Amino acid sequence: MRPKYHNWRRIKRITLGVVVIGVVIGILAWSAVTGWPDVREGDTVRIRSEILTADGAWIEGSEDVTVYVDATKTPLALYSAIARAKVDVPKTFAVAACPDHVYIDFGGYTAGPHAWEGIRGTVTVLEVLNR
Repeated sequence: MRPKYHNWRRIKRITLGVVVIGVVIGILAWSAVTGWPDVREGDTVRIRSEILTADGAWIEGSEDVTVYVDATKTPLALYSAIARAKVDVPKTFAVAACPDHVYIDFGGYTAGPHAWEGIRGTVTVLEVLNR
C-alpha cells in the first residue's frame, strides 16, 4: 500500500527546482574553472614560439624554451602572448611597424636587423614549471 501525500505536487516542484538550480550552478562553475588561465605573473614556463616579419619571413623560433613570465623582463609582445595563456593552446601576437624608430614593443627587434619592421608570431605554452 502506497502512502498518500496531499502535497506531492509541491514536493515534485521543489525537487525539480533544486535539480535545475544545481545543474545551472554546476555548469557555471565548470565554465569558470575551464576559462581560468594556466599562466600567471611570475610563472616559469616552457614555450614553443615562432616569430616572423609582417610579410612572413622567418626570424626565429624554438621547439622548447624556458621563459620566466615577468612583465619587466619579457618583451611586451611575448609577454602579452604568454601571460594568461592556457597550456597547449597557441596564441598569436602582432607588433606594427614603427617608422619613428622608437617603438619598444618587442625587445631585441628595435636594434637588430629586423628593427622597426612589423612582426607577428605564435606562442604555445608547453608546461608551467613552478606549480
